[in-house]
Amino acid sequence: MSSPSILRRGGSGRHWKNPEIPEEEVKLPEKDQIMKRLHLKEDLDNLSSNRMRMLFNDLSVEDILELCSLSKNFNEMCSKELLWKAKIWSSYGIEKKYGGETWRETAELLSGAGMINLNNRWYDGRTYRQILDEALRRGKEGWNHMEKIMYEVLDKIIDQHLVGGKIVEEYRLW
Repeated sequence: MSSPSILRRGGSGRHWKNPEIPEEEVKLPEKDQIMKRLHLKEDLDNLSSNRMRMLFNDLSVEDILELCSLSKNFNEMCSKELLWKAKIWSSYGIEKKYGGETWRETAELLSGAGMINLNNRWYDGRTYRQILDEALRRGKEGWNHMEKIMYEVLDKIIDQHLVGGKIVEEYRLW
């Protein structure tokens, strides 16, 4: 078995920081383990730019950051700010930078925070962005509005899965 890769710090890569490991040397998971987990069989250094863009669009931010650390060619692709801007829009529905100077830093921040995609739809067809905007417009009553929406959907889910007044076991929520 090969030894873990070692990343020599330089340039961007704030997500690699670990206070217990000196900045100049950070051990990364083995390349073959990551490739297997992502179901990738191609050699990252020999991918066409088209294939790399497809991966960039299809993979999570966390997976992209791992691939950036494994391949010089993929890392070069990761330096393109327009790709990160598009990734942030498609993954999170966010249109501006947060917490850093670059779109990549924003992607790292949103990913690390477990951000939801504001473009996803709630059960009634509205996007999360629309629901949050409505709650913000309501001011102090916004939180109550959000809570009401949550309980409405829970009631509908429970009602759909009741049989003879009892929750069908496969749909039990607790």
